[in-house]
Amino acid sequence: SHLVWHYDHAGAYVPVDFPVPLSDDALLAGGGPLGSAHGLLRELEFVAPSIGIDPANPPAAPQPPSGPTALEEPADPIPYDDSPFARERHVWLGLHAAATRSLAQGSMII
Repeated sequence: SHLVWHYDHAGAYVPVDFPVPLSDDALLAGGGPLGSAHGLLRELEFVAPSIGIDPANPPAAPQPPSGPTALEEPADPIPYDDSPFARERHVWLGLHAAATRSLAQGSMII
């Protein structure tokens, strides 16, 4: 799964469609696995209804940090969301924005 394979500290997604994430010793030694932005977007759209998001009309993505942050410092507080899946929805929105931008621009997600 491209979504489950996500690391916040290693690997990347590329705007190329392939069925499963790529991982071998060379990739892991060189920075981490490669996922497909296409695959990530498909999986995000599949799980969206389970966390209360309409994949055809998702809410706006979180705003980028207002300034530079330290490695362990949160970028900004998570916007208020009283749903039981508030954290998951926040992460979904950020990943969805990254995947759609990757596909639109032909760029990697790192």
